[in-house]
Amino acid sequence: WVVKLIDCYYVCLLLGVDKVEYLNRMHRKGAVGGPRTFVNGASSPRVKGKRYPSLFKVVHALITILLLGYFLATVSQQKPKENAMETVQVGDGELLEVRVERKDEEIKSMRGVMKELRRTIHKKEKEAEKLKQERSPRSDATSLEKYQKRDKALTKMNNRLKDAVARFSRQILKLKFGKSEPYKVTMKVRYPESMGEPELGEIDLEMASSELMPTAVLYFLNQVDAGLWNGMSFIRNADHVLQADPTTPAKEYHHHDFKQLPYQLESIPFQEYSEKFPHTKYTVGLAGRPGGPDFYISLVDNTRNHGPGGQGAYDLAEEADSCFAKVVKGIDVVKRMHTAKSKKDSFQGLVENIEIVSIKIKT
Repeated sequence: WVVKLIDCYYVCLLLGVDKVEYLNRMHRKGAVGGPRTFVNGASSPRVKGKRYPSLFKVVHALITILLLGYFLATVSQQKPKENAMETVQVGDGELLEVRVERKDEEIKSMRGVMKELRRTIHKKEKEAEKLKQERSPRSDATSLEKYQKRDKALTKMNNRLKDAVARFSRQILKLKFGKSEPYKVTMKVRYPESMGEPELGEIDLEMASSELMPTAVLYFLNQVDAGLWNGMSFIRNADHVLQADPTTPAKEYHHHDFKQLPYQLESIPFQEYSEKFPHTKYTVGLAGRPGGPDFYISLVDNTRNHGPGGQGAYDLAEEADSCFAKVVKGIDVVKRMHTAKSKKDSFQGLVENIEIVSIKIKT
């Protein structure tokens, strides 16, 4: 309506002029017929009536109208923008402010999105609260009690299986190697040429009682009976142990032989251990988890390092290396073996392997 008022004003301005004045001016210039006389015999060039503006005024008025009309039309066509502030609460007290500067339809769409976002956040908060309740101390206590019962049940079952294997091992020992205990073996070793004479040495090993370590004793005697250790070597000369491995002095590996049927003697069935037969000096134990086939002779008391809890790097740290025999003859041979040169690394492997010529069961 403002534009219309302005347009009406300019129209009235144009129409509210004196025709006579316009014609008189034209007569003065001789543009309208005859000599320059005044219309209606007027004594003055100015006659009452409407007036027309000069051409310059008309053009000026038209340009002004056009410019003003264009400006007002442009302004009236532009819709004002709205500034909307949306504030969303996220989590515990954290505020997320989103400033939206859009046209009307875009703002309406954005408000719909924000509404959906609020619903999603509210849903997630409910889920988080439910999860929090599920993880409450009461729930944790129930879960802990459940797992403790399960652990006890598995431990009992494991112990029953161990007892069954031990009983079976005792029967096999008596049937295969006789009832006379303790069982003994003789190990013959060959020193490297660099160590001089004598070339050979013998060590007698006495097995632990079948009442204490039946599974480990049967495991080792089966290897000896199958001749698996003949031609293998001692490969490590550490500060605390001399370790044997299914490797020849020429560095040929024979671990696969221990995996063959009928015995499949690559490892012991479980970590059998008795506190009545600990890892004292000059005892023999099985290395690794599961133990075997490598065995070692302790050069010091290794009860702490290789007994229960001594090998913390393994999953079941409370387990121990199986200790199944002790040196009863040939300690001097063991001491001489310990003088062999070893590498200056953490493993302390022998520079030259000491050959196990043979291990035989004594009858």
